[in-house]
Amino acid sequence: MLPGELLSGRNKDAETIENFCVSPIGGGIENDIRYFNQNKCKAVVTSGDRTDIHLAALDADAECLILTGHLYPSDIVLAKAEEKSVPVMVARDDTLKAMDKIRRLQEHFGIHAPSKVKEAIRIVQKNINFKAVYKKIGL
Repeated sequence: MLPGELLSGRNKDAETIENFCVSPIGGGIENDIRYFNQNKCKAVVTSGDRTDIHLAALDADAECLILTGHLYPSDIVLAKAEEKSVPVMVARDDTLKAMDKIRRLQEHFGIHAPSKVKEAIRIVQKNINFKAVYKKIGL
């Protein structure tokens, strides 16, 4: 749904990421890292020419970088992403269009995402007394 090219992290290209963040604009690398950590950014969507933000996201342990505007990252970013096995994708769309497509994709998957199903099962198992339910219905 998001046309682009995967540059690194091919061994992780099938993993599910649910929390996407659009990069902050400016503020310095320390503020960017704090923003990524506070918002639990698993994937950071930003312009491909923002090396400072790419490095901040990698330092904050982002699990994926989606670089927009069909702009390629620096060799330093690619080397660090490879070292951390972080997928880096260069998308053709601008940042707003890319986020719009990602949001539509998230809406499509909704509760059916594997992690949501596992969490729903865990909550049900924790909060329902199945023995009492079975007894009540005669099983």
